[in-house]
Amino acid sequence: MNEAQKRRKYRAIKVIITEFFMVLSVIALVFTLTFIVMGYKIGDDGELEQDGFLQIRTTPAGASVRIDDDQLLTRTNLSKAISAGEHAISFSKDGYDTWRKTILITSGLTYRLNYPKLFLLERTKERITDFGNLNSVSVSPNYNFMVAVLSDTKKWQLISLDEEQPVIKNIDLAEIFPEIESDSFNGLRILKWNGDSDKVLAIAEWSDRREWLFIDIKDFKHSKNLTQEFGMDFADVRMKNKSGEQLFVLENGNLRKLNVSTAEVSRVLLSNVEGFYNLESDIIYVGKNEDGERQFGFYQEGNNESSEIVKLDDSSVVKFAAGEYYGDIYTAVAVDNSVKIFRGSLGAKQEKSVILVDDELEFAPSRVGVYGGGELMIFKNGKDYAVYDVETNKFTNYELENENIKWINEYMFSFVDGDENLIIEDFDKGNRRAFTSQVKEGFETPIVSEKWIYYIDSNFSLIREKIAD
Repeated sequence: MNEAQKRRKYRAIKVIITEFFMVLSVIALVFTLTFIVMGYKIGDDGELEQDGFLQIRTTPAGASVRIDDDQLLTRTNLSKAISAGEHAISFSKDGYDTWRKTILITSGLTYRLNYPKLFLLERTKERITDFGNLNSVSVSPNYNFMVAVLSDTKKWQLISLDEEQPVIKNIDLAEIFPEIESDSFNGLRILKWNGDSDKVLAIAEWSDRREWLFIDIKDFKHSKNLTQEFGMDFADVRMKNKSGEQLFVLENGNLRKLNVSTAEVSRVLLSNVEGFYNLESDIIYVGKNEDGERQFGFYQEGNNESSEIVKLDDSSVVKFAAGEYYGDIYTAVAVDNSVKIFRGSLGAKQEKSVILVDDELEFAPSRVGVYGGGELMIFKNGKDYAVYDVETNKFTNYELENENIKWINEYMFSFVDGDENLIIEDFDKGNRRAFTSQVKEGFETPIVSEKWIYYIDSNFSLIREKIAD
């Protein structure tokens, strides 16, 4: 081998070695960055540790954040890696109250804290309208509208709540449904809104009957008397989806689907049904199977068979509800005081479901509900109150001061205390706020929107206080 060939061979070997170490460096860098992104770090004791992640969103945004004894330089909204374990966290903003909570961070998991709401310390009060007298109030799911049912329940007022100057529209339901203009008419009550907050289901009651009404808030001429339209005596009606145009109905123990726009009625989907709850096309129900055995079951529209989830005694009291949280379906069922909570679809013999809770409460719930956009499973009977938080996988029992609580948004409830003060607390009884006295109890208020809190006072007036700039 001559000198030139040796030099070429040496250069080739040098290039190969250089590229080899460059590849190793890139792999090491990617590996290190991946571990950092996943929250891994070297602890004080030299051991490899993994952080958790904290995702924060406050209303209003721009709040200062304190975690334990550290004041963060960044403000909300933000995401941050944080060591596993318990942490005291607080949010503050000039002119607003301070929000506090103790949280538990798990290694490798994200803790979503998206509901903290700060209230102005100095709030201006404004009288919106005087009702004179009032039968009931119903609030849309997006908290943008309120229907005030006056003492003459044929007279409604539709009030926009998200406007600087609320718009009030008077509605005479007798012009839409002439049949309610009769001496035997006893009254009307709103039961449900659709997800898009533009349609409501209501029941009109006479001395000898009741009828279901489908009321289009945006276009009243599209409203319908469902009982007369379909010639069926419904025990329950629920909207299938956000639009509200398709309904699941229970009539004489038979579950069917109705299309309001086309007036179509489906075949019987389920028979021998006592009660049901639906999340889109997924239906949970209490009824009897073909052998006459009582059960809590699952049915999905499009399938010909239902699935038994829990066997029931004839005397068992059953309450149930379902919600969706970040793409996962959660189902809660209380049989007397026994509670089960499932994650995942209950169909296909529950092969895709996991039992998160199988326990007993100290009380038998008279009501089960879903709040927090699907995060919270609520169990209540009188002053006994329990919450399962999907985010933290934590089940907590509380005792309420007043059994007549009202949910004012997805994460807060209110009640009137012994001094007639309006009290607002988070779902876990944290961050207690006291508001004005002379609040009229017994209505679906107060209502909390982005900027205001609305409530009915003792003179049947709608009052608004500004809680955010």
